[in-house]
Amino acid sequence: MGISSKKNASLHSDLRKMREVVDENNKKATESVRLGNWNEQYSRKKNVKIYHLPENRNEDLPHSLLNELKNQVKLDINPSEVVAMHRIPGKEGSPRPVLIKFLRMDTKISLLRKKKAINEALKVRIGDDITKLNQGLLNRLYQHDNIISSWYFNGHVYGSDEEGTRHRFEIFDDINKKLKK
Repeated sequence: MGISSKKNASLHSDLRKMREVVDENNKKATESVRLGNWNEQYSRKKNVKIYHLPENRNEDLPHSLLNELKNQVKLDINPSEVVAMHRIPGKEGSPRPVLIKFLRMDTKISLLRKKKAINEALKVRIGDDITKLNQGLLNRLYQHDNIISSWYFNGHVYGSDEEGTRHRFEIFDDINKKLKK
C-alpha cells in the first residue's frame, strides 16, 4: 500500500468521523430548538390574544376591556387576576392585537368558555398565544391535503385526517410519515 493510498484511507476515515460529529450536532440542535419551543409555549400558557379590538388614543386598556367584558358578556374578571395587558405589534391598517397574561389558568379558562359570546358582542377574535413555530406547524397542517382540521390545545398541535383519526404533531414531524403510522 503506497503513501497516497494510506493518506486517502486516512482522509476517508477523518471525513466519516466529521460526518458523525455533524450528524450528532444536528440532532442536538434540533432537540434544542424543540425544547426551546416547548419552553416558550409553556411560558405563554396563561396568555390570550384578542384581535380586532378597536384602538383608541390614550386608552386605559385593562380598565375599559374588563368593563366591556363585565357589561356585555357578564364576565367579571378581577383586575388582580391580570398580570399584564397591552397591545403588541400587528398588521398595518388594523388595530394592534391585545395580549393578556393571567395570574391563574382558571381565569383564562373562564374567558375562553365565553369565547363565542365575547367574539360576537365585541366583534373580536380571541385565541391562544402560540409560538411562531407552532403557528407555522398549524399553517402546514391547514394546507396539507390529507388533514381535515387542525388546532392548538394545551401546549400541543393536533390534526385530524380524512378518517377522523386525531394525531398530535411536533414542529419537526414529517406530516406524511406521521399520517401513515
